[in-house]
Amino acid sequence: MEDISLVQETESKLKKILFKIRIGLGLGDVFCASGALKKLTEKLNTKVFVETGQPSVFEDQPHVIKAFRGAYDYLDIDLENLYKSFDSIYVADYYNENHLKSKTNIVEAYCESVGVETTSLPYLLVDENKFSNFNFVDEDYIFVALSDKIKPFISEIGSSKHLSNNYCKDLISAIQNNFPNYKIIDIDSLNPNIHDKKELLYIAMKAKSFVAVDGGMVHIASNQPTFKKGVCLYRTQSCVDSFGYKEQTNLISDTPLIGPYVPIEKIIDELNKNVN
Repeated sequence: MEDISLVQETESKLKKILFKIRIGLGLGDVFCASGALKKLTEKLNTKVFVETGQPSVFEDQPHVIKAFRGAYDYLDIDLENLYKSFDSIYVADYYNENHLKSKTNIVEAYCESVGVETTSLPYLLVDENKFSNFNFVDEDYIFVALSDKIKPFISEIGSSKHLSNNYCKDLISAIQNNFPNYKIIDIDSLNPNIHDKKELLYIAMKAKSFVAVDGGMVHIASNQPTFKKGVCLYRTQSCVDSFGYKEQTNLISDTPLIGPYVPIEKIIDELNKNVN
């Protein structure tokens, strides 16, 4: 449990500002709030506290005083006292009318929720020195992320963010055959060995390109300071508009009711453009 006096760490003359991200969100959704957070600290010209279920995402960011779990760890009475200690609280949530109507993507919707200038990309700085001992791979590589979460029973039947095992095998094989000079890194197989979530950001940053289904790795690869262009697979155009990035190569499924399936030949053609 966090120390209830954490806000006392700031100088008393400074206003204490909290950026609160709606609880219950996955890594990708939390990561997307970083764009609004950066815009808010620029607008207020101050550092802020961040409450989120994924505090490690915001560690070491120069515009963040401290990230903590808040509602995940505090008793209700302690949490109430904690909130009262802040001068202002900005609640970040992407569920608003424009987002539900696919008029804004998730990052822009977060910006609207806290009343700041919109940006369409997440924003986290990466200290490469932190990964000096991260012996990942010594050769050029392309990463693939073909399921948003590892759920074997879903990967067999397909869904909005998952592809069948057979399709994944065929796609990875096609990438290997068409790009023999690149190692293929499957993020799904790496996930159990990832101990620091920022390792995923580093992996995306160092890749030549990628192929990913609608999900967390698309958001991570689209981080503004370390942007990596790749091929992103979606069920529908509405999914692109709500959760995608126009800066990426976005491909729409021919069978949206089954899942984000795109002809493999088309994926290879677009990946070739990015790599070359």
